[in-house]
Amino acid sequence: MFERKLTALDYHSPNNFDYQNEKSFRNFISWIENQKIRLYPIEERASLDEIDSDEWYKAFEKYLTDMDIENLSAEIPREEQIEIILSHAIRLEYTDNMDKINTFRASQDQLMKQNSETNPLEKIDYNSKDFVAGMNRIQCLLNVPTKLNDNLTVLQAISKLITEKLNPKSVQAFLDENKSSKEPIQLTLNSINSGVECKDPVLNDAVKVLRLLHIKELRDLQTKINETIVSIQTITANPKTDSSLGKVGF
Repeated sequence: MFERKLTALDYHSPNNFDYQNEKSFRNFISWIENQKIRLYPIEERASLDEIDSDEWYKAFEKYLTDMDIENLSAEIPREEQIEIILSHAIRLEYTDNMDKINTFRASQDQLMKQNSETNPLEKIDYNSKDFVAGMNRIQCLLNVPTKLNDNLTVLQAISKLITEKLNPKSVQAFLDENKSSKEPIQLTLNSINSGVECKDPVLNDAVKVLRLLHIKELRDLQTKINETIVSIQTITANPKTDSSLGKVGF
């Protein structure tokens, strides 16, 4: 709920902040006063730092009053209190580091300008017919929904899908999962038809084994035939003309 602002303030666990937990909330207030807002001198922050004290909430109410921010009070919901306090802390952070932030922003703008001049991707017309047609083909292959008149958003969705789902690690994990999930087919001699009925069960089983071996040999033969056909097609598909022999091919 507050991840972005907590991250901007370098809070130690922005994704795990449980503001409904009383101890977590009190720790947060102590942290943001000591690290970001610094309304009180260090010696006057003890009442907020003593998070297990029975008097902590009275100190917190006084803290809200002393901050003197519009609409901030102990009567509003905790979510609103945190939102206002975070926004105030970010304003203070920006004021303290204004020159550094503006310098960084200017350098980033300059870098982006240089990249736009040298990066060929910046020269692509994302609304051209050729680009849209190619993007639509990729959409169909990846089953990415279309967003009307917003090619850039669709392109970002395709990029995110490819990055997260089609990277080598994800593909290998998918292959390993499918490989491990397949159970080997168990064949028994009783499930195989020998084609010849023998009264002797031992002889009947021997006939079944011979039939299976024969089927394997036929499959190997078929594989070799297919490989031969492919080799011949490779030659005939790329004929070379030899004028001295008056023929085409090898």
